[in-house]
Amino acid sequence: MYSWEGKVNADPEYLLIIKSRTDLLQEIASEVIKLHPYDVPEIIGTPIFGDSKKYIDWVFESTKEPTVKNIL
Repeated sequence: MYSWEGKVNADPEYLLIIKSRTDLLQEIASEVIKLHPYDVPEIIGTPIFGDSKKYIDWVFESTKEPTVKNIL
């Protein structure tokens, strides 16, 4: 439930999690904004905490160059 333009709404929503790098966040956000039906979609960047060098390395390796254009 959320309040929008003076009304309380109860719409079904889905959570999309995109694993990427900080330097790509603005580009990802721009694509989400273009494609999302809401005027103000929720776009949040979350830092990764912990000691998972293998995971961090995988994220950077996986996000160097897209293999499929316009995934979103």
